[in-house]
Amino acid sequence: MERTTFSLLFYIRRTKLNKEGEAPIFMRITVNGQRADASTRRFLAPRLWNTAKGKAIEKGCGCKDLNLYLDAVSANIFRVQREMELEGAAVSAQSVLNRYLGKDRPERP
Repeated sequence: MERTTFSLLFYIRRTKLNKEGEAPIFMRITVNGQRADASTRRFLAPRLWNTAKGKAIEKGCGCKDLNLYLDAVSANIFRVQREMELEGAAVSAQSVLNRYLGKDRPERP
């Protein structure tokens, strides 16, 4: 079995601020250098984001709940990746993201 690298990163897009001046939070899944990005559908003031940790600053209003949400998303992404490896399915950044978002389920008749 070939060795794969897997990482998950949360970041904000400072150039896409909403009306309240908040930046959207995105996640990036990287598998063997291939990347897939998706929105977490959460927003945060750029001054409350810690880029080094990839999380919100703990002292901000509502930041603790946001960090708990990001931790839950992270745990689910890693669970999906582990399940795919155990199934023997091809693991790519896009396939992990699709499985997490529920886009790889077969259509119901």
